[in-house]
Amino acid sequence: MVEFRQYINESHHDFVNLLTHQMTTIVNPILANNESKYDRLAKQVERIAQIVIIMRDSIFPKIW
Repeated sequence: MVEFRQYINESHHDFVNLLTHQMTTIVNPILANNESKYDRLAKQVERIAQIVIIMRDSIFPKIW
């Protein structure tokens, strides 16, 4: 019984390692792709904000 339990524990450990490897193989590229998409989105939002600021300043010039 002890040998069987040890075998099950080892095979469970191997299964978890295999599953972890498979998940990182699939998930890491997805996360990297999402990160680059968020970076591009942040740059676009920053550009839009700069345009809005320029438009605001041309319509409502600062009077100080």
